[in-house]
Amino acid sequence: MCYFHILGGLNSIAFVGIIFIVGVLANILMTPLALITILAPPLAQIAMDMGITAYPIAYTLCMAGNNLLFPYENTIVLICFGFGLIYMKDFVKVLGAKLILCFIYLLVIGVPYWMLLNLA
Repeated sequence: MCYFHILGGLNSIAFVGIIFIVGVLANILMTPLALITILAPPLAQIAMDMGITAYPIAYTLCMAGNNLLFPYENTIVLICFGFGLIYMKDFVKVLGAKLILCFIYLLVIGVPYWMLLNLA
């Protein structure tokens, strides 16, 4: 229960934001399926201890797993990059912007909607 001292004072928006950032960083190291398999159960338990249901946490992890920052995170994109169809600077620029927009969407629209539904 020592995690509760660190995360207990956070509101739903900050908690979901931290989970998204952790998910994106973990996605750099592992596949999206491994990310969801490894991180979903402990984070869902922490959220339930804080009074948040597991649905927003699962959605946040899926959204974090679907955001790419480098070509090696997805096979099709890696093949296109390998054949020279995508340049690294363009890839990181476009998908970095998408990552930031998804993060803003999640915090500005997603969490208040879940609060309306009493999920967060």
